[in-house]
Amino acid sequence: MTLVGMATSLLYLPIHRHVSAWLTPGDLWATVQAAHFIAWGDLGGVYSSSAHLVSLPGFPLLMAPFAFVAWHFNLSESWPIALQHPTAWLLFGPFAFLAAGATLFGADALAESLGASRRARWWLGLGAAAVVFPGVLISGHPEDPLALGLALYGLRAASTRRWTATAWLMGAALAVQPFTVLLVPAVLGAAGAGRLLPLLLRAALLPGFLTIVVLAADRRAAFDALFRQPNYPGPDHPTPWVALAPRLSATSVAAGPGRMIALLVALALGFWVAKSRRPQLAMVAAAFLALAGRCAFESVLNPYYMTPALVVAMILAARRGPACLAPCSLLALGLTVLGYFHMGQWEYWAMVVSVLAAVGCIGLARSGAASTRPVLALVGRT
Repeated sequence: MTLVGMATSLLYLPIHRHVSAWLTPGDLWATVQAAHFIAWGDLGGVYSSSAHLVSLPGFPLLMAPFAFVAWHFNLSESWPIALQHPTAWLLFGPFAFLAAGATLFGADALAESLGASRRARWWLGLGAAAVVFPGVLISGHPEDPLALGLALYGLRAASTRRWTATAWLMGAALAVQPFTVLLVPAVLGAAGAGRLLPLLLRAALLPGFLTIVVLAADRRAAFDALFRQPNYPGPDHPTPWVALAPRLSATSVAAGPGRMIALLVALALGFWVAKSRRPQLAMVAAAFLALAGRCAFESVLNPYYMTPALVVAMILAARRGPACLAPCSLLALGLTVLGYFHMGQWEYWAMVVSVLAAVGCIGLARSGAASTRPVLALVGRT
């Protein structure tokens, strides 16, 4: 994926458009600016900068060493003025694709724990790479698949009852992208009430530390970014929920209220997992439903918002074999491509919700062969 991504970035415009320029994602350069602030020792100032960061600074923190190298060697960056050949892309581009590759490994590991065959996991890797790829090259957000990969490893650790590893992995995912909080109730439901407190304490340590640091350094800017969650209907894809979203400025609305609804849905799913007879499989199913619920209640959608739900749906489909995975992957890829086309609010929202419902039905449906497979396929070897 890294090789194909960099080749496409460097060669697409010269070959297809006959333009001497590289295809680089604009949003990634904003994250690079946040990484520069951290590299210069100003972790608390990332929200008052021009980086438009609306998540915890876990990913810019990982990028900080690369940002320092780029600054030290005076590599050019496509910010604030777009450049045709920003030399820093040769450093940040491979890092972005490699970071996004965490989703591929996490999906494979979780599918294996659910009993998916080796052949199905090969196809799952190709399908996951296809839906993750545009989010990095076009949208410029490798932090989402990185956080998803960490969360998938956390679900895999939970399916094999390694609760300490589960807590640390979920905490790392939260530090990179807070949308992974939607998966925490499902994990807690599978763990049971007795493990609730130690699991929460470990998972909250890293994101809690980062939250305290940024709030102490710049309380107002950090609070607005982390809790109001500004989003932009103009360049992105507004949904019918935008009419109910609080207006923050002439160009932005607050995404926080809609995401609170998704969190309430995730909490309800956590109780369902706790009551389920097969909590490990129910945990993965609840993870998909929670991630799909996020897309259903978003006031402004970006195409890469759908990627986590689509990947988890493909994982669920992979346990039933390639014949079930194939239509699920095609629908997921189709939604990924169509997600970059602008259309009316109702049309776009209806397309997203209907396709997510379709892939969910495929992934969650039962078959005779799949229903007899043990969910904890690896427990006997751990």
